Amino acid sequence: VRPVRDAALGALFNRNLLFHTFFAIGRALDDDRLYPVVSRSPLCGTAAVFRERDALLWGLPALQLADPALAREALLRALEQFSHRPGGRSHYLDGGLLSPSFALDQFCAYVVALDRYVRETRDEGILDEAVVAEVLVEHDDLLLDRLHPEVLLAATELLP
Repeated sequence: VRPVRDAALGALFNRNLLFHTFFAIGRALDDDRLYPVVSRSPLCGTAAVFRERDALLWGLPALQLADPALAREALLRALEQFSHRPGGRSHYLDGGLLSPSFALDQFCAYVVALDRYVRETRDEGILDEAVVAEVLVEHDDLLLDRLHPEVLLAATELLP
């Protein structure tokens, strides 16, 4: 729980912080690995799936506030398990695509999350992890394949 000057904003902030800490990640019973998910709540219709936007852009910043070590583990796990098919709307927990498509914001979520994590935690040691270097090179190549040859636009498969 974090103190916030505005009581109403503080209540909302802390409720969401608790949600992201206890509902947006889960640890597997069989191998003890961490899985960032949309939600572990039975009230959520698409609970046990991974979405880059939800996990890396919305959930990870909350984890960084609550438990930086857990946030580091979640980020590395997302890079390891899900980054080989970046930009898909939803992934099964094994990394496969639930809904094959491509959205640029989902694709960029890995790099944005990594940058934000390093800036806010000052943990530059994460950049020495082998999976980080592999993912950055792969993403660079994949993005170059989607860029228009003359205009700075990337191809996507989802319409607004």
